[in-house]
Amino acid sequence: MSIVKYLIVVAVKKNWSLFQTDVNNVFLHGDLDEEVYMKLPPGLSVASPSSVSLACIEVTVFPDGVLLNQKKFVSDMLKEFDFLGVTSVASPLELTPKLKDVEDEVLSSPEKYRRLIGKLLFLTHTRPNICFDVQHLSQFLHTLRIPHMVVAHHLLCYLKGTHDFGLFYSNNLDFSVKAYTDSD
Repeated sequence: MSIVKYLIVVAVKKNWSLFQTDVNNVFLHGDLDEEVYMKLPPGLSVASPSSVSLACIEVTVFPDGVLLNQKKFVSDMLKEFDFLGVTSVASPLELTPKLKDVEDEVLSSPEKYRRLIGKLLFLTHTRPNICFDVQHLSQFLHTLRIPHMVVAHHLLCYLKGTHDFGLFYSNNLDFSVKAYTDSD
């Protein structure tokens, strides 16, 4: 995925056009002598010609750059874990209590937590702001406790309020790193 993101950055900086193509079973058909066009099936429409989805990552082209995000992936994840009706929170990780792998009650069914952490790891492709939190939660996959699930649920509440966040690659030729922090 890093290579795909890098190629998108290069395309944006060089002001190249981005497009997606998908050729299945091309090895079965050999060379084509004529052009082939495809019409969308009846009832299916393209929401925006400048927006495509690549491996659950939405790529939206704007005049000043490209935005990569996973809004639908986050929405589907919130729905899967029954978090559509929760109130969002301002920060991705609670600072207290400190997570440990030896205290509190063990989770009886760790599959749900592990599935959630896997999805959160995939989400970090476009959400570097949650990388530390997901990495921290993934340290406890072998000895899951109830507080780990509580903190993971807190992260889901954060995602509810920030589902449209993503990576924006500007086509501005002046390259500089801009970072924002709240270090109160």
